[in-house]
Amino acid sequence: MPAARPSLTSLGSDCQVGWQIRRHVEPIASPFDWIVTPLAALEAILADRGARFARSVSTLPAMPPFAAESTVCGDYGCSYHHDFAHDAEGRVVVSPDALADARAKMLHKWDSFATAIGRAEEVLFVRLGSFKSPPIAWPYLRESDTLAMSRVNRLQRTLAATFPATRCRLLQVLYPEITPFYADEPAAELVSLRELALTPGANWQGDDAGWARLLARPRRT
Repeated sequence: MPAARPSLTSLGSDCQVGWQIRRHVEPIASPFDWIVTPLAALEAILADRGARFARSVSTLPAMPPFAAESTVCGDYGCSYHHDFAHDAEGRVVVSPDALADARAKMLHKWDSFATAIGRAEEVLFVRLGSFKSPPIAWPYLRESDTLAMSRVNRLQRTLAATFPATRCRLLQVLYPEITPFYADEPAAELVSLRELALTPGANWQGDDAGWARLLARPRRT
């Protein structure tokens, strides 16, 4: 009998991961599906289980390829790219009600995510990219620093500590042309590192064929 697939879920860093997982399986819905999450922000969110989501936000100026502003979490530094309305000039409109709605939505997403992870025997967490500075919702910006394997292994240990009842595997995906990587230590047992090739003219969703090959392989160990 072939091995069963683990449950899959997204750790960001942007919307491409959640979009591509949904093309292939029914994933565990994640609070990281539709926000932009630098690595430090992800680590902070896991550390306090999302308790500080959207307590305050600041404005992120419009940057190519986007003509509109976005918002950055005052506590975590992630970007709530889809959670606030814009005026006719592309400026973010942040009202007390909009902020309260965004916070309630993110807290609900975390609670549902944590419950689903806790009920699963094994979960494969999929993460694309690394530092995302600034947190722009575009997957093809050159990373500002080098990602070390020790940092990836540490992230897997953080996941295991956050969800101790679940076997937590981590798939770290890189575009090597834009994400410098340094193998300062071997990958941990439950960590996999995979590369995707940049496709000329790619949109935010990414290369469907490349992701299909990448996601076709995971099997429960």
